Amino acid sequence: MESSSNLREEPRQKQIFYQGRIRKDDGDTLGKVWDLSLGGLRLVTEHEAEVGSAQTISIELPSESQNEISVQLKATCVWSRASELPGYHDSGFVFTGLTEDQVRLLEALMAVSSF
Repeated sequence: MESSSNLREEPRQKQIFYQGRIRKDDGDTLGKVWDLSLGGLRLVTEHEAEVGSAQTISIELPSESQNEISVQLKATCVWSRASELPGYHDSGFVFTGLTEDQVRLLEALMAVSSF
């Protein structure tokens, strides 16, 4: 069986400073986006995401950035597991129904925050 990294269609960028917000009916949960591609992201949170759940995720550069960019995206959780960081969970999300504008915003977000 192939690992999920071998199934990736888009190159990913490791990021440790995006803020990701999962919007749920019962409130917002903040997390860190560690990997980002045009296909999806890995979000690290204190709460485990339900595999198969559809979410709206808002990705924002930190407020101290000179280029404030944010984008709201629909995504579905495709995997979730305990993180290497004690007390945290890693969850993989695939973006769904991206518009051309959202793709351009994601590309801009990745360009101004890459290292």
